Amino acid sequence: MTAPRVLSLFSGAGGLDIGFHDAGFDIIKAVEIDKKYSDVMKNNTGDGSYFGSNLEVLNIDVNDLLLNDLDDIDWIIGGPPCQTFSAAGRRANGVRGLHDKRGILFERYVEIVHELQPKGFLYENVYGLVGAEGGEPWLAIKEGFESAGYKLYHRILDSADYGAPQHRERLIMVGLKEGEFKFPRPTNGPDSIGKKRHFSAREAINGLPNQEWDGTEFGGQWGHLLPDIPPGLNYSFYTKKLGHPNPIFAWRSKFSDFLYKADPERPVRTIKAQGGKYTGPLHWANRHFTAEELKLLQSFPKEFKLGNSEQVNRAVIGNSVPPALALVLAEAVMIQIFERENHLGLTWLAEEDALTFRKEKRKRTEYYKEKAIQAHNSKQFSHQFTPEVHDQLRFDIAKSVNLPIVDSGEWLLEVVETPQSLCINVAHVSDRDSFEVELDDPVVMFDLRRHGIIKLKPNGSWDLPLESIEISCYSPHEKSIMVGFKMARCIIKQRFGIDDLIQLNGYYQQSQQYLKIEYEFLGPTLDESWHLADAMAKSEYVGEIVQLSKWCELLSKTPEELFDLFSHMKMQGFDIRDNTSNPNIASSHVLVTYPFPSLTTNKVQWEKKLGGMIEPFVQE
Repeated sequence: MTAPRVLSLFSGAGGLDIGFHDAGFDIIKAVEIDKKYSDVMKNNTGDGSYFGSNLEVLNIDVNDLLLNDLDDIDWIIGGPPCQTFSAAGRRANGVRGLHDKRGILFERYVEIVHELQPKGFLYENVYGLVGAEGGEPWLAIKEGFESAGYKLYHRILDSADYGAPQHRERLIMVGLKEGEFKFPRPTNGPDSIGKKRHFSAREAINGLPNQEWDGTEFGGQWGHLLPDIPPGLNYSFYTKKLGHPNPIFAWRSKFSDFLYKADPERPVRTIKAQGGKYTGPLHWANRHFTAEELKLLQSFPKEFKLGNSEQVNRAVIGNSVPPALALVLAEAVMIQIFERENHLGLTWLAEEDALTFRKEKRKRTEYYKEKAIQAHNSKQFSHQFTPEVHDQLRFDIAKSVNLPIVDSGEWLLEVVETPQSLCINVAHVSDRDSFEVELDDPVVMFDLRRHGIIKLKPNGSWDLPLESIEISCYSPHEKSIMVGFKMARCIIKQRFGIDDLIQLNGYYQQSQQYLKIEYEFLGPTLDESWHLADAMAKSEYVGEIVQLSKWCELLSKTPEELFDLFSHMKMQGFDIRDNTSNPNIASSHVLVTYPFPSLTTNKVQWEKKLGGMIEPFVQE
């Protein structure tokens, strides 16, 4: 039996074509103006290829298609460019619709149908077309095809209901010269016979390698937020409406695909053709999906060949019709119009049968909302970092992960966030006896050998929605204070937008200080700098220019001992000044600006040496 001959218009990368090809149609020509799409189609034509050698791919404008050599076309498929009616297009430009030249390409589609007079056609577009511009474009499209002599049938369908591991709503219209058409009943989901479950994202890509975290850092301004977002949720996890203790975003302030992390147990949301670094769906292992993974999530066959550019592949996939949906529609056409066998066991929707995918979408929204609230109420947020502590106080966060790290980096830090507090655990990797790692648990289990605790609390009030910040040091290392405070600064800046601890404390010249610091000593081998830092936290001398002798009396040190200790503390980032670094300070006097390390290499005081405080004592 001869296969029905098909002309494909606006073919893209071949989503519709794959479905009709797999259902037994013979696609004669495919017309696509964009070369990056037509090149993908051409990659799959020829002897031994997916489409075989009969298909001719034409990289031309559909207006330039010659129809005189297209004899006996039985069916036409195609979806004119939909950006002007799409949700993304409406957000970016408003509804341009028929005022955009892409919005009137349907007129050429109508002309070709009118000229070739096939038994029928299948027209595909975004579901937003129906309501765009008060329905004017949709009415014009229907009137055009009806005037060509075709009876029209249309529905909005969700591709996940037809076997794709992706929720993607599309407007499907079928036009017939004769007979009637019934849309196929969903093969999956609550509207299917037997309520067969949807095909999940994990099932779709499970055969591909590297499905777990691959060790790379997502990075960027918002990348550190991704690990805590539960699969299935997006940026809204960090909103007050969903119960986050420290909201970062306002409700509905971003597009729904911003920081959207796929749920491996369900279909993903609509794959976008374009987007920024944080546009989802993102992999549940906190990374971007590869083009090969997106291909399978779009339900393209595994053997279908993409191009050589990852960026182009993502675009052509995101602009395609899911072939799984196309296959079911093609089978429905083949069975009802061309009287072939019902190989898939399809059943048909009556005209009055309503589909429930919109209701199910609302249920999913409520499910993930509750999931977020439960996460905020019941679990701590744990992050682990391996920073690199360089000379001259450079402090770089090398990684932010959810796995134990022992051997990479000099330091190991863990941040545990609750609605009331931040807890920062600091360990030095060389001190192997000071912590242990539970490999079956994603959280590093520190033992009880903490050497010291630094607590940051408000002195009356402060600009944080927290009761305290606690830094636990599991190492007596001399830099542990500096590393702990630097880490606290990084987290405060990321979470609350406060640039540094000075902004939280207030400037030292001001009489009111808002930051209270407490030290607790738990180990006998703490570096002496710990005791000086503790004294600074308790002393009324901080923020004042005082005689060095007052500090000597407080700490029971000689001037020489204290000078060495102050010099050492400055190397750890404490801003300490004397006559050598600041001529306005009298000799034998010293200024300790803050009871915490505040120096960075870009501050003027960093490069200035100390000496003026000790000169009179040396001369004596």
